[in-house]
Amino acid sequence: MIESAVAGIPYEKAPSSPYQYTNEAIADCELLAGNPFPEDFKWYLLHVGWRRLSFDHRSMLVPNGEYIYHLQFEAAEHQAFAISRYKQYLQENTLLPHEKSLYFPFGKASGEINPSLSYQLFVSLNQEDYGAVWAVLSNTAPVKIADSFTLFLAQISTSDKLKPVAAANNQALFLRLTERYVPGVLPTTAADADQLILLFFTQPFVLNGARNVVFQYLSNGTRVENEQQFATRAAAFEKWADPSAALSRKEIRISAPVLFENGAYFKWEKHNYYLVTVDSIVGDQSYLREEFLLYHDVVWSMVRRYRSAIDDVKIKGLGTFTFDDTYKWTLKKKVTPAWSELAAELNIDGEEDAMSTTLIAFVKEALDKADFKPALEAYIFNNYLEMPDAEKPLLATPQEVWQQLGKNCSIYIDSENTFRFHVDCGWDQEHGVTVRVKDWEIQ
Repeated sequence: MIESAVAGIPYEKAPSSPYQYTNEAIADCELLAGNPFPEDFKWYLLHVGWRRLSFDHRSMLVPNGEYIYHLQFEAAEHQAFAISRYKQYLQENTLLPHEKSLYFPFGKASGEINPSLSYQLFVSLNQEDYGAVWAVLSNTAPVKIADSFTLFLAQISTSDKLKPVAAANNQALFLRLTERYVPGVLPTTAADADQLILLFFTQPFVLNGARNVVFQYLSNGTRVENEQQFATRAAAFEKWADPSAALSRKEIRISAPVLFENGAYFKWEKHNYYLVTVDSIVGDQSYLREEFLLYHDVVWSMVRRYRSAIDDVKIKGLGTFTFDDTYKWTLKKKVTPAWSELAAELNIDGEEDAMSTTLIAFVKEALDKADFKPALEAYIFNNYLEMPDAEKPLLATPQEVWQQLGKNCSIYIDSENTFRFHVDCGWDQEHGVTVRVKDWEIQ
């Protein structure tokens, strides 16, 4: 009985404003959908409405193949949101088994991490499965989670009770997926850790894809739900050519392997992951420290380069460059080239060994060449002339372009003879102007 199911669930304090559906509101929803609501669903809307379940009693389990999601159902939606969602749903592609218009949305089941997800919940008004509750997620097969709304409520419980059920199932599944996986290409291995590191530096190399997936699962809780997901992620690592392998290193010093202990799991559970620290000199005498994550099981294989740190590079007359994996080498302060009237951010593309004597010399040359200014102004002025007249301010000469160039500008050093200059402008605010220069010729 619906009354017993509702009585078994604690709710938050009732709102001061009305929170139940009225008979008129339900009638409007039924008219929109074209069929009457099941009696238990209607009773819930009339008596509970969109009142929230107690914070510690919202858990439910939703299966997806062999995997089980631990999700939260907070409340039924307000009637206005339910009606709006129903109209939106009619425009979407779904895989529900019967007449599309005869499924009515009433709320969400959300949760999980890495990544999070949110199922839309529907009650069926179709004759074939009348009253059944379905969970729908984009591009995923719908899941029938109960034959009635009453049975749906009976599944809801506390996190303390249901979370361990999902965790035990999913952990056992992950172990099976790990055991089943057959790599498309075998990882590079070596009898000794230092030998493996030197192989990584000197020849084509294959990372241990499976152990990468396991590491992400153990360290970050990255969800793996089926064999296809496991294989796709493992293969991505196996095919990846880590650009750090090609760094030009000198005076290499490799430490002994140390058991990996970052994170609670790795501190308390037995495992075979190790860190190896490598010190070397790269670029123009820059000190680089790297940590490589290795896996040992009879032989050694590499999971990934775990992290790295390199000294800032100070260049007389320019300032200090710092390295970041995303933005590469960046000058800490803005600089005004001799050919520009604007201070610009300066970035150098390349890995940790990019700051060679030759490249540093080119950076200085690229900033000091004052006689490049007329060619730059002419190019930017020509870009201005090509824009429709209705969309641009009035400029009479190339020298006037600086009046309409914005403060946001950047210089990107691409190689030892090529750089790009990008700046906002008043006649193309969306794209700005980009000038590519190679051997002092504008491309």
